[in-house]
Amino acid sequence: MDNMQIKIAAESNIGLRRNNNEDRFAICPSLAAAQWNGTCAETSLPDRTDGAMIVMADGMGDMNAGEVAADITIQTFIKYFSPGYMDPSVVESDDNGLQYLKVVSGTADRRIKQRVYEDPTTWGMGTTLVAAWIYDKKAHIAWCGDSRAYLYNPQMGLKQLTRDHLYIQELLDAGRIDALHAAMHPGRKRITRYLGDDRQNVRPDTTLLPLATGDTLMLCTDGLTELLDDNSIAQLLLQYDAKPDEACSALIKAAIEAGGNDNITVAILHVEKGGIENASRENTEHAPFFG
Repeated sequence: MDNMQIKIAAESNIGLRRNNNEDRFAICPSLAAAQWNGTCAETSLPDRTDGAMIVMADGMGDMNAGEVAADITIQTFIKYFSPGYMDPSVVESDDNGLQYLKVVSGTADRRIKQRVYEDPTTWGMGTTLVAAWIYDKKAHIAWCGDSRAYLYNPQMGLKQLTRDHLYIQELLDAGRIDALHAAMHPGRKRITRYLGDDRQNVRPDTTLLPLATGDTLMLCTDGLTELLDDNSIAQLLLQYDAKPDEACSALIKAAIEAGGNDNITVAILHVEKGGIENASRENTEHAPFFG
């Protein structure tokens, strides 16, 4: 079986309205080699290896020390996905991998709360999370909050893989509000799950995505999706297909031109070759395709 060839890139921008950037990210094209914190890479992923990782955190903009919570989250993932920390059994099954993402998310949550205990000036800080761990030609995805993961393929279009942990999303799911009123609802940005919430332990959701040749996996903070709709994102991913670094820059530029109201972070992984043939999308029905 051919190794999967990937290109991976990420970029972050403060935007036009914020005084500092509370978004944080890290990419690692080879966990076995601990190649963290680059912004662009191309690599080959043999089967049954530790794989590659993208992790992203959006420190809560209206909370004290949001960037500290985001930093703690990223550093926790780097630590627990480094050689010597992961038990080999973690990559023996998809369920093990998804469970490990939850465990590391929980560890980050506890570390944020411990920091607040040690330094009360950081009380109220929190962060969203979205992470994609790629091994065995599949993306193992975990998220908490409104940072998102998308799948793009030129033949199928754009698909949101995650469902926002927002109060307004709960109202939509329950049929208590329609999309038009949701867009104007005063509580539409209220996050119901995030790391550092002192009212509850973190409860990340997970999903599994088989990766086919030609697939593009995109992770982003809400600074992008608040300003660009799915069709606009899909058009730029098509224009810069197989060019993750250029696609990241183009998406951020478009969000800034649309207002740049928040910090904007985008990470993109493109499968060059060696993906799963006829990859099923049955387990990723969180949103319709757009194209």
